[in-house]
Amino acid sequence: MTLIHIYDKETGKFLRSQEPIVDELETQVQGHTVYVTYPYSTEEPLPEYGEHELPFWNSELEEWQVKGQYKNLEVYNKDTKNFEYCYTDELASNQVFIDDKEGIERFKRNYEMYIVDETTWTIVPNPKYNLILQLRELKEQYAQTDVTYQTALETPAEFPLNHHLYKPIWVDDGTYSKILTGALAGVITFPIDIWDATKLEENMVSMDQQTFGALVAFLAQIQATAFNVRKYAQSELIPEIQELEREIYGEVQTQPQ
Repeated sequence: MTLIHIYDKETGKFLRSQEPIVDELETQVQGHTVYVTYPYSTEEPLPEYGEHELPFWNSELEEWQVKGQYKNLEVYNKDTKNFEYCYTDELASNQVFIDDKEGIERFKRNYEMYIVDETTWTIVPNPKYNLILQLRELKEQYAQTDVTYQTALETPAEFPLNHHLYKPIWVDDGTYSKILTGALAGVITFPIDIWDATKLEENMVSMDQQTFGALVAFLAQIQATAFNVRKYAQSELIPEIQELEREIYGEVQTQPQ
């Protein structure tokens, strides 16, 4: 017996299939078997469709058309190279559904370890993952040069002329330079009270301009040495970083600062 397929009046969306039901009253009246008719149904066989698809009846063409049902499912975005939720039934032109929930979770936990093979649309191990780890380590070393430099600036140094402790950062951030500029402009008059890194009043020293200038030169030398150490270290790391970036991403992303 041929099945009848019932669809939604407004959208044509397939609802269910069932065997024809005999209309007992009309059968008695007409003297032969009469079946109950449904206004929004057809005996046209259903087409094959996937797990996330449904047939829709096209009344004008009198045929089934298979449409996607991907709303609220995670799909792969070919532009962003990442997964996102689909907010419509049909996929956008840049979206692909990949039926691999475990693979998607692995991808999201470590998007560098896995990639989507855009020829097979499957989630596979990233063949460049070891290179990415090498690049990450080099970038951490690069970042550490800034930390080391900042530490050097924040570490108090003993000034030979009075054996008190002063921070090189006070030269680097312009604090002491402003004092010298103010003296040249006649705004600041020496001697002035200079506090050291201990912030104890007993270690506050009254300095004349010559002594203060010597302090600035002393700290500036420490700052310059630390700066050069950082730049030399970075200059050795940059070529290696850029070479790995070309191999991984096809372009250089890190520029010398």
